[in-house]
Amino acid sequence: FPRPRTARRLAEPGEILATKSVQLMGARRADAQFEDVGTRALKGLDDPVEIVRVLDTHSGDSVPMPRALAIDRRFPIVGRTAVINQIAQRWQAACKGTAATLLVTGQPGIGKSRVIADAALQAHADGALVLAGICDGERPVPYQPFAMALADPAIDDEQLSLARGAGVGALAALFPGDWSGRSDEQGPAARFELFDAVSNLLHRLCTVQPVTLVLEDLHWATPPTLLLLRHVVQHVPDARLLVLGSY
Repeated sequence: FPRPRTARRLAEPGEILATKSVQLMGARRADAQFEDVGTRALKGLDDPVEIVRVLDTHSGDSVPMPRALAIDRRFPIVGRTAVINQIAQRWQAACKGTAATLLVTGQPGIGKSRVIADAALQAHADGALVLAGICDGERPVPYQPFAMALADPAIDDEQLSLARGAGVGALAALFPGDWSGRSDEQGPAARFELFDAVSNLLHRLCTVQPVTLVLEDLHWATPPTLLLLRHVVQHVPDARLLVLGSY
């Protein structure tokens, strides 16, 4: 049988083309985007094939989208124009140095996570560092969504790297592992030190690029987690930071 010609051989140098079926699978990955380029006739196939161009959604040393925000983009968002516009407005303000916090509420399955993930993906496309963490209702742990959001080794911060890798500094309380334990187990002074360290870390990250911090399922958050969130909101008002939460 003759070997069919593929979309790859139709591409220009440095370009990646794929079929629509590949797009449907790739749309489930938060860091994959596609652009329609029309239909092409491929040798060995009777009908023209819809072709898409694979876009580079992050380049260089940028941190990719968190896997926690992976969404299926095959289906459009319906009936969420108001909240999408509100998030977009707050994001633009955050990019100019006015930090903002938005909480998206609603019944389970109503589409909160999809709206937030879509907004975070747009922020990432605009050059933001996107961080994301989720509260676990079955195993509630203090500071869980913050620890998850800051656990990505691709985040470039010396103090954070020392905390994750060697248990050094106040931030180490987020990642107990083999270290001494969480600051909520060590008294109010250690807890305040951690709160300040997290706020200062976010402020440092925001000086490099805008940051979108996603905290999902806050209805499962422990009291220490909510106290840390309140501290962050109160102490980084002039940072390029957008906090998006759901509950």
